[in-house]
Parts: sequence; structure tokens; C-alpha cells
Amino acid sequence: RPGEHTLVVEPLYYDADLFGRLKPLLTQLRLETGRNYHLRIPSSIEAFMKLVRLGQGDLFLREGGLPVNSETSVLETLGTLKILPPDTNVGLIIAAAGGVKTVADLRGKRIGVPFKLSEGGYQAQSRWLRQQGVTLARPELLVSLKTCEQVLMGVYRGKVEAGFITLDTLRRLREDIPPQSIVILGQTPPLSPWQILASKAVPDFVKKKVKKILAGQ
Repeated sequence: RPGEHTLVVEPLYYDADLFGRLKPLLTQLRLETGRNYHLRIPSSIEAFMKLVRLGQGDLFLREGGLPVNSETSVLETLGTLKILPPDTNVGLIIAAAGGVKTVADLRGKRIGVPFKLSEGGYQAQSRWLRQQGVTLARPELLVSLKTCEQVLMGVYRGKVEAGFITLDTLRRLREDIPPQSIVILGQTPPLSPWQILASKAVPDFVKKKVKKILAGQ
């Protein structure tokens, strides 16, 4: 509708967590542009990529490494958003205490991931493992659990034997699982910050406001 824009967000984390992180940005945009902004969080990362491809949204927030393309519009990168504290924006490989002992033991194990194209939920960990000489050659053992939180709980409850998440997830949910119940097998280098993209439907003055806000973080 005129005077309104939709920000579509890659659902690597729970809806409530994403909304809490993005509410200040949406409020600032509304105050500075006089327009309303609605948050849309799809059911999966795969669904998010489809919305981007079909151009069903105005602004899109994604992980820096997630490959997205639109069939209806040339997307403009407006800048990066610090959706996670920089010190927790790293990928982890985790297992339940008493289970998998080393990354070499991951071969043949069921591994929970949010989505195979996710940077912080698979790609970064996979690159790090290859650098350690470990290749996961059986993709059928990867279990897509949609969000990092669900991967963490899947490891804790024994649904999978290991999981790929971010350090931010482990710190946020540390009160929901017993201490020492999860062990870290590996940690990636820092992940790229998230990016906000705009479709051609977004007016230039809104794009400029978004760029200014992002530059001032």
C-alpha cells in the first residue's frame, strides 16, 4: 500500500528474537520517513529466498553470504546491519556432552543445520571443517531444522548428534539447557555482517534514510 513498506527477514533465528532486534530500526525508519514498515518473517530460509526471487517485498535482510537473486528487480545493497554483537557473530559446531568427541568423528553422524545455504548455519562451518581436513560427504545425514535455536535444542534432546549454529544462539539459550550439556567442537572465523537490500519499488529518499541509519551504527 502507498506509504508502507515490508521488510522481509531471513529466518535464521526465532521470530520473537528477530522482532526484538529489529524493532528499533523499524521505529527509527518510521519516525524519519513518515512511512510504516511491516516485518515479514517467512517459515524457512528457503521460503525467504523464494520471496526475494519473486520480488515479494520491498526491503530484504539477509546473512552476508546467503545467495539471493530477484527475477523481477535489480536489488540494491543499502548497507550492513549489526543484527548480532560482533563477538558472537561466529559459527559453531556443537555436540552433546558425552557424544561426538572431535570434528573427525562427525563423519557418518546426523548433523542438524538451519539450512544448507545459510552462511552461519552451514557454509562457514563446512569451510572450516575442510580446512581441518574433514569433509562431510553424505548430505543425507544433514537434518534441516530451520533455525539455530531448533538446531541447539535438537542436539540437546538427542534428535541429532551434532549441530551447526552461531555463538549468539548458544549464549542466548544458556539458561534453557543445563550447564556443560553442550560442547563446542569447532569455531569459525567471524561471519560477514547481515545486509539490507532494496527493490526498485523503494523510493530513493527511503533508501537514503536507510543508508544513513546503517552508516551511523
